Amino acid sequence: MKLIDEILVEIERDPSSRFSAILARALASVCSRYYQVSLLDASVLHGKHHELYIRLTRFTEEKDYSTNAQDVALLRLRNLRLIE
Repeated sequence: MKLIDEILVEIERDPSSRFSAILARALASVCSRYYQVSLLDASVLHGKHHELYIRLTRFTEEKDYSTNAQDVALLRLRNLRLIE
């Protein structure tokens, strides 16, 4: 999915940043109910990070929505050690 790819590009640019951690948790949360992101944490996002977060809130409305892409996203986030 294009949205997942865009988020992963942002995360991989600076995986140790606070913004990357928030986006990683937000992405994981749309892939599995096991993960959560605080709205308070998400409120610090701005610019492109904020836009990506807002798109995640309508994740299933993306034209290329795919449950398979969700599984791949979780695997990539685990490989980056951003989620357990």
